[in-house]
Amino acid sequence: IKLQEVKNSFEQSLHHGVLNSSLGFPVDNRRYLDKNDKDNVQSLIDLNTTSVEFNDANGVFHTLTLDDLKILKSEMVRDGLEKYQYKWNLENSINQCSTIDEILSVSTQ
Repeated sequence: IKLQEVKNSFEQSLHHGVLNSSLGFPVDNRRYLDKNDKDNVQSLIDLNTTSVEFNDANGVFHTLTLDDLKILKSEMVRDGLEKYQYKWNLENSINQCSTIDEILSVSTQ
């Protein structure tokens, strides 16, 4: 049951995730998890474009340079990896427990 809580918490973080970019605006990272958006960001980088308009999590547009796009992609990937690492650490903690009380003491939030 506790592992299911971890899974549910993880899924919620993926599907309701907004990260605060170092570029100064919130990014809806759920979109990046979609393969099409991931490909779109990479395509813009591959085009070596000088700038592109990016719609943030609040619906505000920002003009991003190629370097900004690379930073944004890196932050989005890092955010996703950190969420997975957190999930794996929780699962590990639960699996290491030997009593019900220890399991119940593991916070999934």
